Amino acid sequence: MSRLMESDSPMRAAFTRYLSDGFREALRRNPEQGAGPIDSGGSLLLELANDPAPEVRAQVVVAAIFLKGPFAAELIFAAMQTEQDPQLTYVINEARGIVNLDAAIRDNLARGEKLSRNAEAYALSNASVEDLLKMEKTEGVYRAILTRENAAVETLQTALTGLAKLRHVAEIEELFTLIEELNAKASVNVLNSLSRLLANQPADQLAKVRDRIATLATTAKSGETRRVAIAAWISADNNGDGVFTAVEKKQLKLEDVLRSVELVSSVDAKRSLMGPIVAIIPKLEGSIATYFDNGGGDGLTMSWSGPGVQKEQIPASVLVSAAEQTIQDLGIQAMMNIPGHETAKTEILASLLKKRESVNSSLQSLVTIPVEMWPKEQLGNLAEAAVSYIASREPRDRNSEQARLALTIANGVRSRLDATGKTRFEKRLAEVVVPLITLGTVPERMIYDRETVAVQAGRPVEFRLTNSDNMPHNFAVVLPGTMAEVGEQAEATGRDADAAARNFIPKSDKILVASKLVQPGQTDSIFFEVPQEPGIYPYVCTYPGHWRRMYGALYVVADLTAYEADSAGYLADHPLEMRDDLLKYLGRNTDWQLDDLKGDVMHLSHRANNFAVGQQLFKAAACVGCHKLGGQGNNIGPDLSKLPSEYSKLDVLDHILNPSKKIDRKYQSNVIELTSGKVLTGLIVEEGDTELKLIDNRRP
Repeated sequence: MSRLMESDSPMRAAFTRYLSDGFREALRRNPEQGAGPIDSGGSLLLELANDPAPEVRAQVVVAAIFLKGPFAAELIFAAMQTEQDPQLTYVINEARGIVNLDAAIRDNLARGEKLSRNAEAYALSNASVEDLLKMEKTEGVYRAILTRENAAVETLQTALTGLAKLRHVAEIEELFTLIEELNAKASVNVLNSLSRLLANQPADQLAKVRDRIATLATTAKSGETRRVAIAAWISADNNGDGVFTAVEKKQLKLEDVLRSVELVSSVDAKRSLMGPIVAIIPKLEGSIATYFDNGGGDGLTMSWSGPGVQKEQIPASVLVSAAEQTIQDLGIQAMMNIPGHETAKTEILASLLKKRESVNSSLQSLVTIPVEMWPKEQLGNLAEAAVSYIASREPRDRNSEQARLALTIANGVRSRLDATGKTRFEKRLAEVVVPLITLGTVPERMIYDRETVAVQAGRPVEFRLTNSDNMPHNFAVVLPGTMAEVGEQAEATGRDADAAARNFIPKSDKILVASKLVQPGQTDSIFFEVPQEPGIYPYVCTYPGHWRRMYGALYVVADLTAYEADSAGYLADHPLEMRDDLLKYLGRNTDWQLDDLKGDVMHLSHRANNFAVGQQLFKAAACVGCHKLGGQGNNIGPDLSKLPSEYSKLDVLDHILNPSKKIDRKYQSNVIELTSGKVLTGLIVEEGDTELKLIDNRRP
């Protein structure tokens, strides 16, 4: 055996293959034998895993693939610690896909056993932080934790404390030595993690390495590391004088300084930045070239060229690493990260809004300041800025996120005014605000959650329909007296090829405005120029089978304020004609239960009631939209004249109140995937050998 081990590498590789084949045959005969090394051959394989020749080590890794248990992992651990060549690297990668090395480490730790030298080396380079924390706490383990990407700051601090104690040095010295060591070679994420740990160090400790921090701030390759170092510099100095001087000398970028403010750990140092930042915000430009720098550590550069100009690099000093933020936006963000100073913040933000500078950032920042802290002398500026901003937007954009922020500010000002000022301001605000009217759907009841809505004649509004039902719905406002005409047209055209593309809204000049088809869980906004003519305008869902039940009344009035103060009195003095019969049945929003009504039907003779009355209710209650009775209606649901004979009075009432309690298969919604990959969802209305027709619920 010793002569074989001393032979040339081809012979040793052949011997290793021989051992591997022997193990493979033994495992074929006895699969359970793979739990550990097989006889004395196992120790030979472990010795060969450290052989000088990479082809021999590769054969050992191949053998490990056929073994089971921790010994196979040990062979791979050993081979991984040797010098690699392409073949060995390839075989190891293949083996790692078969033998779970991480699980082997975890199993070893769970058994409380000490890791071998090779297994520990693998764990230090590859194990998770969770597994590293279970290992014996050595310098190597602590350093491995500190160099893991995106480790929790608390875990990093524990590792730093342990490492500094083992090495008998101060924590801040150990941390800074590690950051300086890794600055030129570690990944951006590792540096960022250590930098965040640096930001959490006490100011008195940071002061001990102040000059090293300043050097790191001006040389770090990672943008986040630079910014954390700047924050640590500010905390070490307890003010921002040093960093702002460095900006003036072009040693630091102002952008990095502004972004670092939120990272400053010393509250006193952070407060000291208020004066310098407030002083520069009005002077900052709002339009600067931008790019995304992925944290600042990827070496990204930008170049430009033009007619007669050769391609040249754009200096980094004029670039801002934010996709849409301007340098003034960053100044506002920095200011808002400084605690207190609400009066000064409000003044600077009000002045920016008045000049229409950094409007979005100013609006977003102002709403975070409590209204009661707005200086009284700034209320006029805030009111003017908010109202003028809303007025500057197109009417259909006056419920955008930014416009709603401006409205929040306007309402804050309103709450601070006296009665006279409030009345005057409300009148002006009403001239620019587009009311937002929210509508919902009631699950399984096929009705809107609001049956009446009142609006001012001649003034735009925005409806926002949210569908919380389990079927699709839409929303259309129609001319008075035309709801039945529009609804019947919707049913007649509901199976047309273009119905879904039209959102199941019929082509009619009687429709004033309409939504998209709103699927369950979705929302749609509908801008509506309200007619000048007062009246009761129906709004209705025109999805097939819905219009006879899902509707409401839009009261268009000449004086909305008077109507809202006393609707009954207003309508008595200014009567509006209800020209749509179904609107007379509004008030259906009671969620009736079986126990509420069963006493009212128990006295009835089963199926001995007045057919004419039932036929009339069949239409009035919108049953005709989905069901048939006496040849009238639609075939979307069961024919009500053919109910099962065993149904009792209570059964019929129960199914009226709970229409989804039992749905016949032929009336259920179906999901159909075409060979093209397209998916259709809807009710099958006709099925043949070669053709299938359905009412499609798909999103247009």
